[in-house]
Amino acid sequence: MAYKLVVFSFAVLVVAVLISWYNPTELKYAFFSPLSSVFSFMSAVRSASQVNKGNTHSETNTKKGGKLFTVEELALSKTNPIFLGILGEVFDVTKGERHYGPDGGYHFFAGRDATRAFISGDFTEEGLIDDIEGLKPSEALEIQTWVEFYEKEYVYLGKLVGTYYDASGKPTEKLKAARHLIAEGKKEKAANEADKRRFPPCNSEWSQKKGTRIWCSNRSGGIARDWEGFPRKYFQPGAKSFRCACVQEKDLDNPHFKEYDNCSPRATSCKLLTKNE
Repeated sequence: MAYKLVVFSFAVLVVAVLISWYNPTELKYAFFSPLSSVFSFMSAVRSASQVNKGNTHSETNTKKGGKLFTVEELALSKTNPIFLGILGEVFDVTKGERHYGPDGGYHFFAGRDATRAFISGDFTEEGLIDDIEGLKPSEALEIQTWVEFYEKEYVYLGKLVGTYYDASGKPTEKLKAARHLIAEGKKEKAANEADKRRFPPCNSEWSQKKGTRIWCSNRSGGIARDWEGFPRKYFQPGAKSFRCACVQEKDLDNPHFKEYDNCSPRATSCKLLTKNE
């Protein structure tokens, strides 16, 4: 009897080690002595199995799989269920029926990929198209933000064959170009954020009685720092207009900065003569 117990315990131990290797996270507390309850062991196995099923479900809900939709198939899903395409990816937005259903304010997005309209705001038939060629990098990045929103809030179903994916589900040149544009948008955003940290935006207020006032503080522009700076017109390279920036004294000679009229060069607060000055 003792021999059988030892053999059984050893077998249980081997199985536990194998399962631990297969799913170490769930079984890290399931290691037991040879005399532990068999029920505890079976509970650990069942727990690992359930987690594994959950992982499998998660993997099937990623962009690696999913159905390949034709434009015609997607067009059939405008009511129940309601599918929507964006940048060639298809999502089930049925739970958002009050937005995308027949009476919803965004029903025109249902049953199609109208990626460009997310930026253009053109909700006519001519504007509800998927091609984003010609958009600025910052606009392409905004499209990516929408894609991430749908990934988070709704169920991913698959890919739409056409502009962004071919009949095999592989990215087209259009999608590669879009991704490149999005990458450029990320670079621009990072550069702009770094620029604002270096030259923070001014605070400003306007009233009909007092007009416009701009000023700098150690928190102006929402950027905390240990200096205030002086208000200057900042003409960024490539920008069509200037913005008000708080500038440290060491940077005042930069040719991209111009003083405001009727404002002392060392003033931290200025009243503008016109609202658009």
